[in-house]
Amino acid sequence: MRLKERVENGVAVYALAGEIDFHFAPVLRTVLQAKVKEQCPALILDFSEVQFIDSRGIAVVLEYLRDSESYGGRVCLAALNAEVKPIIDTVRLETVMPIFLSVAEAAESMNSQSPPTADPSG
Repeated sequence: MRLKERVENGVAVYALAGEIDFHFAPVLRTVLQAKVKEQCPALILDFSEVQFIDSRGIAVVLEYLRDSESYGGRVCLAALNAEVKPIIDTVRLETVMPIFLSVAEAAESMNSQSPPTADPSG
C-alpha cells in the first residue's frame, strides 16, 4: 500500500494505491487521525489505484468520516478503481458519503459546498 498527498484545486487529496487491508488499515488510521487533529476542512480519498479494500479499511474510512464531522470537515471518495467499485457498492458507502467519478469533480464539489453532506449526487 502506498499513499501520496497532494492538493487539487485547494483541497487535500490522499492518493492511495494497492490494498487497504488488515495490514495497512492501522497505518491509514494513523494518517487520517493526523488530519483530524489538524482539522482538515476537506479531504478527497483518491481510490483510482486501490485494488482491494476489506472491512477494516472501510471501517477506517467511516471513522474518519465520523471524526471529521465533529468539526465540520468533509471527506469523499473519488475515482474508484473497477476492482474496488463492487466492494464499495456492496456496502453502500454512497449512502453516507459522496463518491465522485474523478478527483477533479470531487474537488470542484468540495469547493462549492459549505456544509458537509452525505448526498452522493454531489
